[in-house]
Amino acid sequence: MGSAESAVVAKLRGRTQALLEERPYALLDLAVTRLGRSHFIAAYVKPERPVGASDIDALREQLEATYGDEIAPMRVVVTVTEQPPFD
Repeated sequence: MGSAESAVVAKLRGRTQALLEERPYALLDLAVTRLGRSHFIAAYVKPERPVGASDIDALREQLEATYGDEIAPMRVVVTVTEQPPFD
């Protein structure tokens, strides 16, 4: 287990920010870990309005679709938070 390559993280961060520009979320952080051939991606977002579980599920699915042609296999988790997790 280890960190993903910095180029991969940068590309995924850019794709995430582009996707969120059209949605009511601010990206606070993105963590990408490589586990063998798989990647685990954790997006930490701050909603700009109240959201429900189905909204977060939809965002996760959109992120998976956005990342799908870049890396596979992968797992994506979206964490809703007020503050960046690693300050």
